Amino acid sequence: MKTRRAALKSIMAGAVGITMSGRSYAQTTQLSVPGGAGRLNILRHVADGPPVLLVHPYSPGTAAAFDIPGLSWMRHLAARGRDAWAFDLMGFGASTRPAAMEGPPSAAPPVARASEGLKDLDSVASHILAVRGAASLDLIGWSFGSVLAAMYAIEKPERIRHLVLLGSMHGFDLPFMAEMFEEAPGVLKHDLPAYRSVTPAVALAHWELMRRSLPADIVSRGIVAAVQEALQASDPSRAPNVRQPMGPLVDLHAIWRGHPIYDAAAVTTATLVVRGDHDLFADKGLAAKLTNARRCDEIVIPESTHWVLFERQRPKLIAAVDEFLAASA
Repeated sequence: MKTRRAALKSIMAGAVGITMSGRSYAQTTQLSVPGGAGRLNILRHVADGPPVLLVHPYSPGTAAAFDIPGLSWMRHLAARGRDAWAFDLMGFGASTRPAAMEGPPSAAPPVARASEGLKDLDSVASHILAVRGAASLDLIGWSFGSVLAAMYAIEKPERIRHLVLLGSMHGFDLPFMAEMFEEAPGVLKHDLPAYRSVTPAVALAHWELMRRSLPADIVSRGIVAAVQEALQASDPSRAPNVRQPMGPLVDLHAIWRGHPIYDAAAVTTATLVVRGDHDLFADKGLAAKLTNARRCDEIVIPESTHWVLFERQRPKLIAAVDEFLAASA
């Protein structure tokens, strides 16, 4: 395995967005999930080139995180000719909320586990490949989305040309996060709710925590407000709070206690692991675990956090991913 180290207004919405150039434009669609479980909200910046699918993190838990006005990664990808897609996992954003998320949180156990998210990802990937008449696509996962992306690359390797894992978590010791969900060390609370309801500021509190040891100008207050607005727009009926399913946190708890939910050695896809040097959530040992990837590059971006996409060092992230996607697998 080859490993390279280096330091290097459509928030949620409407039908058709602003034309960018040529045949490139933004649109949203709703995809019915097989079995009648609900509908998945899909955002697309259309272009004629190879398709790329982005999978969102737990917070901000919405496809709109990749399409923040002025910071749209999807717009950038489409401008470079790539057909950019993102979607809201079930229980997030404009996708169907499980019935348990409409009642009291304590009335049901945590919903929207990783196994269910993997089915959502498969539904969207299948849709994209059918629409494009393509055999494969590039896959970018961020945080919890990167866990799903890696799992999908193992399950359907023939469908994935390049895999990008941003701020990825696999299996490591992170007690300050795990302890919040435990009744004893290593023991998950038995009465965790179906979902939680928090303000966007609380949902993104760890971003502020990670920025404390960095210069204040790594991110502007306006950008923080825009990200919070995108998260609020993902659940407008519950303002000033947003609902977030607790299922992903059950899976993340296992990861934070050193119990991976997938085998990293089973990833064979060409993979880029990228993280900020102040990212407390990323598994710093992940690249070394990807022993069977056809290619594995690792990029550590200086003076940046788990949310580097919105920070001053964003251009280094974008450039690293552009270069990787353009390379032969």
